[in-house]
Amino acid sequence: MGCRALTKRELCDSITNVSKTMISWCNASYMKANPDKYQLIMFGNFDDTVSIEVENGLILKPLKRVKVLDVHIDHLLNFRTKRLNQTKSLN
Repeated sequence: MGCRALTKRELCDSITNVSKTMISWCNASYMKANPDKYQLIMFGNFDDTVSIEVENGLILKPLKRVKVLDVHIDHLLNFRTKRLNQTKSLN
């Protein structure tokens, strides 16, 4: 599922629709989605004015970095965050 948006509002609406589609698919497949664990990262220029409504009034704001399967990903797609965390764990 992807989205092509021209404006910030179109992007938010598109991501909201994709989220609702995923939750509907989970429900139809007898699976349970957990929107409390959703993370939103936008690559490139960080914009914290974007907000996405997911389910039951839950609002997601973009993060500068997320951790997925013990891999740290930041909005600039560099590995500096990963290296900093590895250095901290060595001390």
